[in-house]
Amino acid sequence: MSLLIIQLILVLIVLYSGISVQSYIPSTPPPNRQPSSSPAIKSTIIDITSPDDLQAFVVKDDRPAVIKVYSHWCRTCRQFDMRYKNLALNWGEQNNGGGGIYSNRARFAQMEYSANEEICKLLKATKVPYILIYKRSEGEVARFACPPSKMQLLIDALHEHASPLNDDLLPMSLSEEPTIEP
Repeated sequence: MSLLIIQLILVLIVLYSGISVQSYIPSTPPPNRQPSSSPAIKSTIIDITSPDDLQAFVVKDDRPAVIKVYSHWCRTCRQFDMRYKNLALNWGEQNNGGGGIYSNRARFAQMEYSANEEICKLLKATKVPYILIYKRSEGEVARFACPPSKMQLLIDALHEHASPLNDDLLPMSLSEEPTIEP
């Protein structure tokens, strides 16, 4: 209680004394707060907003197409989101290089339940967070409710359904045969 009174008195003194609060705010950031010169590596997670988006995402290629169904109001979904982004960073496509050892072996998307309720009901994804995994050649290969504590289910499904990294998924510069000139 006494701390609140002291704070109130200090605010009143500043307000009535004419002291400029701006004069106490440094104009330049401290030296250890300089922005990093290296760009951040971000995973590519596609937002699905229509049945056409869903179909295009699933049939794009034969890598596992992982779709997270979530709700913006769901606390468990928010907890799961950071783990999902990390998984997408390590297994999925990156928008500026980088990536993990499983990079480019799966594709990741997300679909907000409220905005796509009809689609979610048709897919029987009525719990959130929910994971759907499709492969173009096989159709649906996995589906399950996936709270953060069950993240290993998703990792196991990726290990099961993702193909080993092969020449089709490597950039051309890495998949070309080296040529030796005489």
